[in-house]
Amino acid sequence: RLQDKLDEAMKEIQLQIRNNIDVRLANAVTRVERTHQIIKDQFNAAITFNSSALEEKFQARLEGSQEATTLKLHMLKHELSDLTIAALENNNQMEDRVLQAQRNAAITSNASALEEKLYNHLQISQDDTTVKLNKLEQELRDLKEAAQDSNIQIAKLVEQLTYAKKNIQDPRTSTLEKSLYSSRQCCPTCTGNSEVKT
Repeated sequence: RLQDKLDEAMKEIQLQIRNNIDVRLANAVTRVERTHQIIKDQFNAAITFNSSALEEKFQARLEGSQEATTLKLHMLKHELSDLTIAALENNNQMEDRVLQAQRNAAITSNASALEEKLYNHLQISQDDTTVKLNKLEQELRDLKEAAQDSNIQIAKLVEQLTYAKKNIQDPRTSTLEKSLYSSRQCCPTCTGNSEVKT
């Protein structure tokens, strides 16, 4: 009877640990996916703006996106830390119950066999927890890399917009505008004040 009760207690503990970890991992993964989608949507929306107004608006969106990304990454780190602490607490609770079960089993005999069985259950649970934590850490690293790539692309776009704005302000720096400017200067009927609309 003691063995049956011990087995039931172990199963219940493992089920609670796994449910707790699965729920937290699922929530963390969902938040990572939402964060990635938000960043992606903001970037796609920004590049569709008019080039003359894009630089100012895009700078504001870039700062907001970076702050939101940093905040959400911090929140994910905090949740990962909470998950690790919860796993350690669950393991500590399991170890306490294992010790109590070992003391009870020592009274009724066969303590060595029971201790080995409890250790095996504990090892399986710890391995499963370690695998899931490693997976979440990898997803967090992937998100950081994606954010860095997005920032690089954004920086390149800002540089291109700055260059384009400079060319628009000084038409003689653009090859196309140079030819148009020269044709205006060479045309006998040109007043020199006409505009070229694009």
